[in-house]
Amino acid sequence: MRVLMQLFGFLLFATAAMAEVNEVRIAQQTSIAFLQFNVMKHQSLIEKHAAALGVPDLKVTFATFNGPDAMNDALLSGAVDIVSGGPPGLLVVWAKTHGSAQEVRGLGGLSQLPFLLNTRNPRPCGRNP
Repeated sequence: MRVLMQLFGFLLFATAAMAEVNEVRIAQQTSIAFLQFNVMKHQSLIEKHAAALGVPDLKVTFATFNGPDAMNDALLSGAVDIVSGGPPGLLVVWAKTHGSAQEVRGLGGLSQLPFLLNTRNPRPCGRNP
């Protein structure tokens, strides 16, 4: 919930700071890790908070992508304003844009999921018993 509030704060600060913007375009992927965006979309939370800050007609558009590469390309081309993804995608787009006028920076964590390795090998970590 704390991460969701941080994201709201960023979105609203960015919107309030740039009042001439009447649309925010957000890219998301399709997994449980992006549930926050589905809740924001379903409950129109960004629009509600923007209106409370004096931006009453903000349009929020959500675009669904199938991976970080497509989202990064959309971000760099100007098709979306905000993308969601993990550290690998962020590092790639940051390395491509570092030092340029389009430099991309990360905001913060969106979710935390465990990484598990499933195997049929009875030996842990490939070691001999």
